[in-house]
Amino acid sequence: MVRTLATFLLTVGITAPALLDANIETDGKKLRPHQQEFKLDDGTRVTLDVDRELVTTGDKVTATVTAYSDTPKKVTLDLRLMQTHLALGERVEPPSHQIDREKITVDATPQGGKTQVGLVLGKARKKLAQEDRFAIYVGPHGLPSPTKPDADGAADSGDDFWSANIEAGRAASVDVLGWSGNSISMKTSAEGPIVAGQPFVVTVKIKNTTGRKLPSTPSVELASSADTGMGMPEPDTSDVKIEEIDDDAQTPDEPEQIAAGATVVHKFRVTPSKSMPQITLAVSGTAFNDGIGPIVGGARDVVTFHASADKVAIK
Repeated sequence: MVRTLATFLLTVGITAPALLDANIETDGKKLRPHQQEFKLDDGTRVTLDVDRELVTTGDKVTATVTAYSDTPKKVTLDLRLMQTHLALGERVEPPSHQIDREKITVDATPQGGKTQVGLVLGKARKKLAQEDRFAIYVGPHGLPSPTKPDADGAADSGDDFWSANIEAGRAASVDVLGWSGNSISMKTSAEGPIVAGQPFVVTVKIKNTTGRKLPSTPSVELASSADTGMGMPEPDTSDVKIEEIDDDAQTPDEPEQIAAGATVVHKFRVTPSKSMPQITLAVSGTAFNDGIGPIVGGARDVVTFHASADKVAIK
């Protein structure tokens, strides 16, 4: 199965089979990135939180910066917002560019002093099935620019600069994924009642709405968080195990041509590690032109299910 550059969100929970229409603006708020932190030279600990991990490009997010110090003090920090236009199926990612920079002051206290910054993530894109990676960086005031020319005189994207500072514990970053809207039809449903703590099956149906025959079966991914494929690796803190259910009739070993208007089905078994009233996951579908790229259609959906407390196993 071809792996897409990003996977998106799905939240689980209803007590009967249902077809759910996803909504990034509403249900996407339930997907949040992991908190990141670093320390200043004086020992002040700084944390960075962002209220969303998946947005429609052009939307707003709120970054919360919290500073902890045994001795109350004011600390000055720099916040930078970088944007990268992503092209699914392309082998080389284009360079990122800075779209916002904020100088912020935080009152560091033993309990943690907070400052919130509202950020607009780029401009709405007219073309559908387009992705943007937004990287929010926070570090001590005065760090050099991450976009200086390299040895060959070309503009550096700044990823190496930030990676070095993050690995050294001198800065923190959080990635947010932007999506411009679906260009192919994708519907997600749960088979049978969903019971807290029990495995259940999620079905994803993709309809070829491109108007032409596809040379290969569209790929589908289900995950417990959005993953932009960039930045520092996150710890595996997922509370669910997700396995694609093999179906030779739907997912043959060799790429299968898909006629215009035809529907393909992918099924996943979701197994919670504990009893949970709802489970947040991600679903994405990508139709590639030749099995690798470029893409001819894409969909990223966010949905919410809720689990019943009845202790009846799902088969």
